[in-house]
Amino acid sequence: MLLKKIIAKKEGLLIDIEGPLVSRIEGGNVYSDALTLLKEFSDLKIALLTNIARKSSRYISKTLSKYGLNFMSNQVINPTKAAINQVLGKEFSRPVRVYLISEGGHYEDIIIFDWIDIVRNEPIDAILLGANRNITYQELNFAFRCILKGAKLVVLGGDLWTYGSQYRDEGPYLMEGAFAKVLEEAAGVKARYVGKPNREIFIEAINFLNLPKEKILMIGDSVKTDIVGACLIGIDAVLIDRVGNKDVELRELLRDISCKSDIYYTRSLGPSSETRKITYKY
Repeated sequence: MLLKKIIAKKEGLLIDIEGPLVSRIEGGNVYSDALTLLKEFSDLKIALLTNIARKSSRYISKTLSKYGLNFMSNQVINPTKAAINQVLGKEFSRPVRVYLISEGGHYEDIIIFDWIDIVRNEPIDAILLGANRNITYQELNFAFRCILKGAKLVVLGGDLWTYGSQYRDEGPYLMEGAFAKVLEEAAGVKARYVGKPNREIFIEAINFLNLPKEKILMIGDSVKTDIVGACLIGIDAVLIDRVGNKDVELRELLRDISCKSDIYYTRSLGPSSETRKITYKY
Protein backbone atom coordinates (compact mmCIF):
# COMPACT_ATOMS: atom_id res chain seq x y z
CA MET A 1 0.00 0.00 0.00
CA LEU A 2 1.24 3.50 -0.76
CA LEU A 3 1.87 5.78 2.20
CA LYS A 4 -0.32 8.51 0.75
CA LYS A 5 -3.33 6.17 0.72
CA ILE A 6 -2.91 5.53 4.45
CA ILE A 7 -2.56 9.23 5.24
CA ALA A 8 -5.50 10.15 2.99
CA LYS A 9 -7.81 8.33 5.40
CA LYS A 10 -6.77 10.62 8.25
CA GLU A 11 -7.40 14.23 9.24
CA GLY A 12 -4.43 14.76 11.52
CA LEU A 13 -0.79 13.72 11.89
CA LEU A 14 1.47 13.37 14.89
CA ILE A 15 5.08 13.41 13.72
CA ASP A 16 8.28 12.87 15.66
CA ILE A 17 11.01 15.36 14.80
CA GLU A 18 14.42 13.71 14.92
CA GLY A 19 14.44 10.77 12.54
CA PRO A 20 11.29 11.38 10.50
CA LEU A 21 11.85 15.08 9.67
CA VAL A 22 15.47 15.90 10.43
CA SER A 23 18.53 13.85 11.35
CA ARG A 24 19.18 16.08 14.37
CA ILE A 25 17.50 19.23 15.59
CA GLU A 26 20.87 20.96 15.84
CA GLY A 27 23.58 20.50 13.24
CA GLY A 28 21.59 17.98 11.24
CA ASN A 29 19.85 17.92 7.90
CA VAL A 30 16.26 17.84 6.73
CA TYR A 31 14.97 14.82 4.82
CA SER A 32 13.67 15.70 1.36
CA ASP A 33 10.94 13.04 1.50
CA ALA A 34 9.57 14.69 4.67
CA LEU A 35 9.36 18.03 2.89
CA THR A 36 7.48 16.39 0.03
CA LEU A 37 5.08 14.67 2.42
CA LEU A 38 4.30 17.85 4.34
CA LYS A 39 3.71 19.78 1.13
CA GLU A 40 1.29 17.18 -0.23
CA PHE A 41 -0.69 16.97 3.00
CA SER A 42 -0.54 20.61 4.06
CA ASP A 43 -4.31 20.61 4.57
CA LEU A 44 -4.12 18.18 7.49
CA LYS A 45 -3.84 19.18 11.12
CA ILE A 46 -0.29 18.46 12.28
CA ALA A 47 1.45 18.37 15.64
CA LEU A 48 5.08 17.56 16.29
CA LEU A 49 5.32 15.02 19.10
CA THR A 50 8.78 15.03 20.62
CA ASN A 51 10.66 14.04 23.76
CA ILE A 52 13.03 16.95 23.18
CA ALA A 53 12.31 19.27 26.09
CA ARG A 54 15.67 20.74 27.07
CA LYS A 55 14.99 23.20 24.26
CA SER A 56 11.72 25.13 24.38
CA SER A 57 8.93 24.70 21.85
CA ARG A 58 9.68 28.22 20.62
CA TYR A 59 13.34 27.37 20.06
CA ILE A 60 12.44 24.16 18.20
CA SER A 61 9.96 26.03 16.00
CA LYS A 62 12.56 28.65 15.17
CA THR A 63 15.25 26.04 14.46
CA LEU A 64 12.99 23.97 12.21
CA SER A 65 12.18 27.06 10.13
CA LYS A 66 15.85 27.15 9.11
CA TYR A 67 15.31 23.72 7.54
CA GLY A 68 12.27 24.96 5.64
CA LEU A 69 9.88 23.35 8.14
CA ASN A 70 7.43 26.00 9.20
CA PHE A 71 5.61 25.07 12.40
CA MET A 72 4.26 27.32 15.11
CA SER A 73 5.54 26.76 18.65
CA ASN A 74 2.07 25.64 19.77
CA GLN A 75 2.35 22.75 17.29
CA VAL A 76 5.36 21.39 19.19
CA ILE A 77 4.06 19.03 21.87
CA ASN A 78 6.81 18.12 24.34
CA PRO A 79 6.99 16.57 27.83
CA THR A 80 6.97 19.99 29.49
CA LYS A 81 3.59 20.91 28.03
CA ALA A 82 2.22 17.48 28.86
CA ALA A 83 3.38 17.80 32.47
CA ILE A 84 1.81 21.24 32.81
CA ASN A 85 -1.58 20.47 31.33
CA GLN A 86 -2.04 16.78 32.10
CA VAL A 87 -0.36 16.51 35.51
CA LEU A 88 0.19 19.81 37.31
CA GLY A 89 -2.99 21.39 36.01
CA LYS A 90 -5.21 18.41 36.83
CA GLU A 91 -3.73 16.82 39.94
CA PHE A 92 -2.35 19.70 42.02
CA SER A 93 -3.94 22.61 43.85
CA ARG A 94 -2.97 26.01 42.51
CA PRO A 95 -0.58 27.71 42.79
CA VAL A 96 1.86 24.85 42.27
CA ARG A 97 5.35 25.29 43.68
CA VAL A 98 7.89 23.41 41.59
CA TYR A 99 11.62 22.84 41.79
CA LEU A 100 12.91 22.68 38.24
CA ILE A 101 16.07 20.93 37.10
CA SER A 102 16.65 22.10 33.55
CA GLU A 103 19.05 23.51 30.97
CA GLY A 104 16.61 26.34 30.35
CA GLY A 105 14.22 25.21 27.64
CA HIS A 106 11.73 23.79 30.13
CA TYR A 107 11.69 27.15 31.91
CA GLU A 108 10.66 28.98 28.73
CA ASP A 109 7.63 26.71 28.30
CA ILE A 110 6.63 26.91 31.98
CA ILE A 111 7.07 30.59 32.77
CA ILE A 112 3.97 31.67 30.81
CA PHE A 113 1.72 29.90 33.33
CA ASP A 114 1.11 32.28 36.21
CA TRP A 115 -0.22 29.50 38.48
CA ILE A 116 3.15 27.73 38.48
CA ASP A 117 5.81 29.11 40.81
CA ILE A 118 9.35 28.00 40.02
CA VAL A 119 11.10 28.17 43.37
CA ARG A 120 14.40 27.22 44.98
CA ASN A 121 13.21 26.81 48.54
CA GLU A 122 10.69 24.69 50.42
CA PRO A 123 7.84 23.90 50.49
CA ILE A 124 7.90 22.10 47.14
CA ASP A 125 4.87 20.43 45.55
CA ALA A 126 6.64 18.80 42.61
CA ILE A 127 10.12 18.16 41.33
CA LEU A 128 10.27 18.67 37.57
CA LEU A 129 13.29 16.74 36.35
CA GLY A 130 14.40 17.62 32.85
CA ALA A 131 17.55 17.09 30.82
CA ASN A 132 20.47 19.03 32.25
CA ARG A 133 24.04 18.24 31.29
CA ASN A 134 25.25 20.60 34.02
CA ILE A 135 23.32 18.94 36.82
CA THR A 136 24.93 19.17 40.26
CA TYR A 137 24.98 17.02 43.37
CA GLN A 138 23.34 19.87 45.27
CA GLU A 139 20.39 19.91 42.87
CA LEU A 140 19.89 16.17 43.05
CA ASN A 141 20.21 16.09 46.83
CA PHE A 142 17.76 18.96 47.32
CA ALA A 143 15.28 17.15 45.05
CA PHE A 144 15.87 13.96 47.05
CA ARG A 145 15.12 15.71 50.35
CA CYS A 146 11.95 17.30 48.95
CA ILE A 147 10.73 13.94 47.68
CA LEU A 148 11.26 12.45 51.13
CA LYS A 149 8.98 15.19 52.46
CA GLY A 150 6.22 14.40 49.97
CA ALA A 151 7.06 16.28 46.77
CA LYS A 152 6.08 14.36 43.61
CA LEU A 153 8.76 13.50 41.08
CA VAL A 154 7.69 14.36 37.51
CA VAL A 155 10.16 13.43 34.76
CA LEU A 156 10.10 15.54 31.61
CA GLY A 157 11.08 12.84 29.16
CA GLY A 158 12.65 9.65 30.37
CA ASP A 159 15.61 8.73 28.16
CA LEU A 160 18.49 7.17 30.09
CA TRP A 161 21.08 8.64 27.73
CA THR A 162 21.48 10.21 24.34
CA TYR A 163 24.17 11.23 21.93
CA GLY A 164 24.90 14.93 21.89
CA SER A 165 27.46 17.72 22.04
CA GLN A 166 28.20 20.56 24.43
CA TYR A 167 31.13 22.95 24.54
CA ARG A 168 32.92 20.92 21.83
CA ASP A 169 32.47 17.78 23.90
CA GLU A 170 30.66 15.28 21.72
CA GLY A 171 29.49 11.83 22.77
CA PRO A 172 26.94 10.01 24.93
CA TYR A 173 25.35 11.94 27.80
CA LEU A 174 23.31 10.72 30.74
CA MET A 175 19.78 12.07 30.56
CA GLU A 176 16.91 12.80 32.94
CA GLY A 177 15.79 9.18 33.01
CA ALA A 178 19.08 8.06 34.55
CA PHE A 179 18.87 10.61 37.36
CA ALA A 180 15.20 9.75 37.88
CA LYS A 181 16.18 6.13 38.51
CA VAL A 182 18.63 7.28 41.19
CA LEU A 183 15.96 9.36 42.95
CA GLU A 184 13.38 6.59 42.68
CA GLU A 185 15.72 4.04 44.21
CA ALA A 186 17.03 6.32 46.94
CA ALA A 187 13.65 7.72 48.00
CA GLY A 188 11.63 4.56 47.44
CA VAL A 189 9.13 6.28 45.15
CA LYS A 190 7.82 5.87 41.61
CA ALA A 191 8.33 8.84 39.33
CA ARG A 192 5.69 10.14 36.94
CA TYR A 193 7.09 10.01 33.40
CA VAL A 194 5.33 12.21 30.87
CA GLY A 195 7.38 11.72 27.71
CA LYS A 196 6.66 9.20 24.97
CA PRO A 197 5.43 6.43 25.15
CA ASN A 198 3.37 7.52 28.18
CA ARG A 199 -0.26 8.52 27.86
CA GLU A 200 -0.01 12.12 29.04
CA ILE A 201 1.99 13.43 26.09
CA PHE A 202 -0.24 11.64 23.57
CA ILE A 203 -3.37 12.97 25.26
CA GLU A 204 -1.88 16.47 25.10
CA ALA A 205 -1.25 16.07 21.37
CA ILE A 206 -4.68 14.58 20.65
CA ASN A 207 -6.33 17.44 22.54
CA PHE A 208 -4.35 19.93 20.47
CA LEU A 209 -5.48 18.35 17.19
CA ASN A 210 -9.05 18.16 18.52
CA LEU A 211 -9.77 15.05 16.47
CA PRO A 212 -11.05 11.57 17.30
CA LYS A 213 -8.25 9.03 17.65
CA GLU A 214 -9.32 7.07 14.59
CA LYS A 215 -8.67 10.18 12.46
CA ILE A 216 -5.06 10.55 13.64
CA LEU A 217 -1.88 8.87 12.39
CA MET A 218 1.42 8.79 14.29
CA ILE A 219 4.65 8.85 12.26
CA GLY A 220 7.83 8.04 14.15
CA ASP A 221 11.15 6.25 13.97
CA SER A 222 11.26 4.75 17.47
CA VAL A 223 9.56 1.44 18.17
CA LYS A 224 9.71 1.84 21.95
CA THR A 225 8.41 5.40 22.14
CA ASP A 226 6.46 6.30 18.98
CA ILE A 227 4.92 2.96 18.03
CA VAL A 228 4.34 1.56 21.50
CA GLY A 229 2.92 4.91 22.62
CA ALA A 230 0.51 4.95 19.69
CA CYS A 231 -0.61 1.39 20.50
CA LEU A 232 -1.16 2.21 24.16
CA ILE A 233 -3.31 5.24 23.37
CA GLY A 234 -5.13 3.58 20.47
CA ILE A 235 -4.07 5.41 17.33
CA ASP A 236 -2.66 4.03 14.08
CA ALA A 237 1.05 4.50 13.39
CA VAL A 238 3.75 4.32 10.74
CA LEU A 239 7.31 3.34 11.62
CA ILE A 240 9.80 5.10 9.36
CA ASP A 241 12.95 2.96 9.25
CA ARG A 242 15.46 4.75 7.03
CA VAL A 243 18.33 2.38 7.81
CA GLY A 244 16.26 -0.79 7.59
CA ASN A 245 17.15 -2.48 10.86
CA LYS A 246 14.01 -2.11 12.98
CA ASP A 247 11.65 -4.66 11.44
CA VAL A 248 12.50 -7.44 13.88
CA GLU A 249 12.36 -5.10 16.88
CA LEU A 250 8.93 -3.91 15.79
CA ARG A 251 7.51 -7.41 15.48
CA GLU A 252 8.98 -8.53 18.79
CA LEU A 253 7.56 -5.61 20.73
CA LEU A 254 4.14 -5.93 19.13
CA ARG A 255 4.02 -9.53 20.28
CA ASP A 256 4.50 -8.39 23.86
CA ILE A 257 1.75 -5.75 24.04
CA SER A 258 -1.95 -5.68 23.35
CA CYS A 259 -2.23 -3.43 20.31
CA LYS A 260 -5.46 -2.91 18.40
CA SER A 261 -4.05 -0.10 16.26
CA ASP A 262 -3.00 -0.57 12.64
CA ILE A 263 0.80 -0.45 12.46
CA TYR A 264 2.68 0.13 9.20
CA TYR A 265 6.32 -0.06 8.18
CA THR A 266 8.09 2.05 5.56
CA ARG A 267 11.62 2.94 4.49
CA SER A 268 10.71 6.39 3.20
CA LEU A 269 8.21 9.16 3.85
CA GLY A 270 7.75 9.84 0.17
CA PRO A 271 3.99 9.86 -0.45
CA SER A 272 4.36 7.15 -3.10
CA SER A 273 6.64 4.94 -1.01
CA GLU A 274 5.60 1.35 -0.42
CA THR A 275 4.26 0.80 3.07
CA ARG A 276 3.28 -2.55 4.49
CA LYS A 277 0.99 -3.38 7.36
CA ILE A 278 2.60 -5.34 10.16
CA THR A 279 0.66 -8.36 11.34
CA TYR A 280 1.05 -9.57 14.90
CA LYS A 281 -0.61 -11.75 17.50
CA TYR A 282 -1.48 -10.91 21.09
